[in-house]
Amino acid sequence: MLKNPGLWLLVFLLVVNIVFGFVFDFYLKFWFFDFILHFSGGLGVALFARYYFAKDLKNISKFGSLIFLVSFGVAVGVFWEFLEYGISIISKWTAGSLNAIDFFGEVEDTISDLAMDTLGAFVVAILHLFGQRNAEKS
Repeated sequence: MLKNPGLWLLVFLLVVNIVFGFVFDFYLKFWFFDFILHFSGGLGVALFARYYFAKDLKNISKFGSLIFLVSFGVAVGVFWEFLEYGISIISKWTAGSLNAIDFFGEVEDTISDLAMDTLGAFVVAILHLFGQRNAEKS
């Protein structure tokens, strides 16, 4: 599990999110910062799944592995959006509306986040398919 590059990418992204996103306010300074993190997050989650489930992916069809990797990335992205929403709600209850952490944006923000998660996962799935094809030729 520690040799899984997806895990290390996700740990790196979590640190980048906290340090650059919140400490240095990159979310406010750079409109594209959230896009990059969500794309990279989808990439990292699908990469994690690709390595973690490598033996299982060999036993299913190419289309099945594509669907699995993209679905895994999307599912974690949806979970993340629910987590952001939950943190916003809890923050408003405990800190009051003046000091509340507002993680949850508008519907457009949520949809674009999920689109970037999906795109990142899709890139890993396509690269996985090309890797399978090259392995079959060898």
